[in-house]
Amino acid sequence: MTGTSPRRVFISYAHESDRHAELVRRLWVFLRECGIDVRLDRETASRRTDWALWMADQIRSADHVLVIASTEYRRRAEGRSGPADGRGAQWEARLIRDAFYADQRALDRFLPVVLPGESTAGVPDFLAPATSTVYAVSDFTVPGAEALLRVLLDQPWEAPPALGTPPLLPRRDDAPRPAAATGPGPAARDLTGPDLAPDPVVSATYPFLRSPTSACLGLWTSPDGARPATADNDRRVWFYDVDRPVLLSRVRADSGFWTGGGAPHVALPPGAVAVTGCGRVLKFHALPAGALAHEVRVPAEITGLAPLPGADLVAVATADDAGLTAWSVASCAPVAAPWSPPGAPVTAVAASGDGTALFFARGPLVTRLDRASGARRDWTAAGPVTRLATSWDGDRFATSTGGRGRAGHYQLWRADRRDPHRTSPHAAYYPSVALDPSGSLVALNRDHAMHVIRFTDQAILGVPDGREGHVAFAAGGRDLVVADNPNFAAPGIRRLALRRAVP
Repeated sequence: MTGTSPRRVFISYAHESDRHAELVRRLWVFLRECGIDVRLDRETASRRTDWALWMADQIRSADHVLVIASTEYRRRAEGRSGPADGRGAQWEARLIRDAFYADQRALDRFLPVVLPGESTAGVPDFLAPATSTVYAVSDFTVPGAEALLRVLLDQPWEAPPALGTPPLLPRRDDAPRPAAATGPGPAARDLTGPDLAPDPVVSATYPFLRSPTSACLGLWTSPDGARPATADNDRRVWFYDVDRPVLLSRVRADSGFWTGGGAPHVALPPGAVAVTGCGRVLKFHALPAGALAHEVRVPAEITGLAPLPGADLVAVATADDAGLTAWSVASCAPVAAPWSPPGAPVTAVAASGDGTALFFARGPLVTRLDRASGARRDWTAAGPVTRLATSWDGDRFATSTGGRGRAGHYQLWRADRRDPHRTSPHAAYYPSVALDPSGSLVALNRDHAMHVIRFTDQAILGVPDGREGHVAFAAGGRDLVVADNPNFAAPGIRRLALRRAVP
């Protein structure tokens, strides 16, 4: 068959009884009613015909040849009948044997068919009835002939699922032993001074994993900090296990082609699901392998994702007037949001670890939504907000502005106060800020280095290393997870242990 033309099929059978001939005719009529161009000798019998040429032409032109099983057909096809006994069936069988012998891979071209009242004992041996498929027709209806119809119409019952991204399995040398926790690691240094004790400083560096990406665009963790993820400038997302130096999987955040711009965003709700967004493509992945569970297009560019613990929801921020929508993690579908639409594009979104508060930014305007009461409170930041971070209970939060060559500000806020608690300028190309669960510690990029500071007075407690990167807290605030930015030759992700200085 070529193009959209119907499949051409030829029926080869033995004239052995009126009942058998009628069953063959009913099959012919039924298949033609199903849109299949089936040829049978009955339509030509009223005209003077060179049957040898006609049979050869039918077999040569057919996409499929149906061999109707019967005792007489098998006997004649296998040369166990007299030369004058059923010449037509003998001739057709010889042509079929010759074509099958010439191309023995064309198994689905010659189809043995068993009609009601017959059995596979009537299938000729050269069609291998014991080791290949035989198509039984119980009656001349779609359910009764479904298996045969599926092959003739090329409509298989089971379609292969789309190929996912192969997991990148660790090698032996990808899992180095943690450095001793009794002193500073090779890439960590402590600042000294009276403002250190009794607050945490970096005490050791755990070599975590180096990913082959050359540009890390962001770092995200699950609400408990146990599952980090990074994204690179090729729109790939990398999932890790924070307790083991192992890369779980990697996936594409987009669909492999231009999707309306935008960098990847990741949400890691509780459970074995991850949500990624890039451009207008929203994806749901099953962890740890990262297999794609669902993919959908949204009307506008995705600007942020935030899991809502305890609600089985992910908040999806977009650059349109809808601004913020809710998606169910279980059904991978949009649901009625427990908040009114912002009415303007949302530039950043974050949720408290306990799921009670949702923060979102519309340019410089930051809103805190109490999910239980629906109460809102607004603050105005120093400029359009690109990053939001919050403590576990949502009582403290941080914002960053600028980045990508534009000067900006980090601002620390208390939910019960109108003005910012602290404001400090930065020149980070990729600004990153994180609060530990208690809200007492802040990690951020400043002066081309990572800083750990105290929320109350911004006292510098430690500088993990002299490099700028993305940062998040893990292990209840006891550790830092750091992902290098793209300006360094050996980008990777590391886990840094914190200690409390003894006063």
